[in-house]
Amino acid sequence: MANTYDTERTLAGTYSCEAGGEYTLPDYTPEVRRVIRVDCDATVTGQYDTQDKTEVGGDVTYCLIYLDGDGALSSVTLDGTFSCQIPGGEGVRMQVVPAVDGVTCRLGGPRRVTMKANMTLRPIAVRSETLTEAETADLGECEILRRPLTVGETVFFEGEENDLTDSVKAEPDSRLLSVCGRVLVREAKAEVGAVRVRADLWMTALCADGSGTPYTVRGKIPVEETISEERLTPAFSAMA
Repeated sequence: MANTYDTERTLAGTYSCEAGGEYTLPDYTPEVRRVIRVDCDATVTGQYDTQDKTEVGGDVTYCLIYLDGDGALSSVTLDGTFSCQIPGGEGVRMQVVPAVDGVTCRLGGPRRVTMKANMTLRPIAVRSETLTEAETADLGECEILRRPLTVGETVFFEGEENDLTDSVKAEPDSRLLSVCGRVLVREAKAEVGAVRVRADLWMTALCADGSGTPYTVRGKIPVEETISEERLTPAFSAMA
């Protein structure tokens, strides 16, 4: 009996692309008088591999924070898309990780804005190898952790979907402007047939009090998840 494993993952260069477009703010949002900040995030939602290239598409979310006509802070979320072509040989599997390098906003009127996001795509080439039972017999129950890793290699995985809720105390008469979160892995421990991962989800909310003055509220939500070996590669490292 033989099994196929992802035995090598290497960074296949970096590629740049742009996303953006013109947007008209909904009527229920205040008019824009001054742009304060724009946050942007990108996610790959589709990938198509051909003989000589990989076509990648995804979603872009902009969070625009601005001053309205009364001088109060307001925010609006705008959605967009991006696409890029990455050269690649036949039979090479790619895992593409997008990162937003910078985003700009140009005000074209009280409700008209033009967004532009510069992105860097990091394609990771994945090579698979078929190993027999005899070749993997000495790896034991923790084979998913014991195969050697290339220095600087990062193995990405997706955990189960979890609904995490918590609450923090904000000032009276406050309005929520934007929320961002980061996950920090604290422990990845091997078990029989699985890996248990413990992490912290750090959330930061930007709010405005009754007078329009901005302030931030921070909170931490603990996360624990058990990931089965079927969903991991032999070369495994926990990250978020």
